[in-house]
Amino acid sequence: MNYFIDCGINRGQSISAFKEYFFQGKKWHYLGYEPAIKGLNEESYQIKEMHKSISLNSKFYETFKVINKGVSPIKEKKFFWYFYGAGSTGNFMKVIRMFLKDLIRLRFKNALRIFKFKVMEFENILKVIENLKKTGSYICLKLDIEGHEFEILEKMLMTNIFPDQLLIEYHSQKVNFPIERTKEIHKQLYDENIELFLWSADDVPPMQRLGRHLKNEDC
Repeated sequence: MNYFIDCGINRGQSISAFKEYFFQGKKWHYLGYEPAIKGLNEESYQIKEMHKSISLNSKFYETFKVINKGVSPIKEKKFFWYFYGAGSTGNFMKVIRMFLKDLIRLRFKNALRIFKFKVMEFENILKVIENLKKTGSYICLKLDIEGHEFEILEKMLMTNIFPDQLLIEYHSQKVNFPIERTKEIHKQLYDENIELFLWSADDVPPMQRLGRHLKNEDC
């Protein structure tokens, strides 16, 4: 079986993009993780757009499952915070500017969105991959998790548990992870014969095939 494991569903852009660019006549099962589902209001833009994408695209997958958890290299519980929909390691300065703008315009209800904290369960995503690989499944993993990808990738290299394809958005600069180390991790993944794609929900097409050497702007 073929599995698309979507870590960081956000507004559901990857659900439709994967269907358009990666199905290639194959049948795919969908497994999506999004910790913000219960932290954001059902009427929030992110949640409404996510539900819209699921409604339009889920029928094209063999099975479709969304899980209200974060992903991690170990199973654990930890704080997850929501700043205007940016989870956990979102762009802090952007959030502060939005917060101050709402205060200046007396939009206090909107400003209160900055104070959302929740203890969340984080799934051991490597264990999920390992168990699926034992059944002979082909795995495409997407990681757009705002900086948490590095702990997963480091553990991936330590345990030799890999997907067959990896769609990834690196967040080195956002979380001050060394760019040179990001490039080295990428080389090691490439040398494991993983098909690597740079994921960006804002690009058309959103997946760009990557070679062995990353550019600074891709980090």
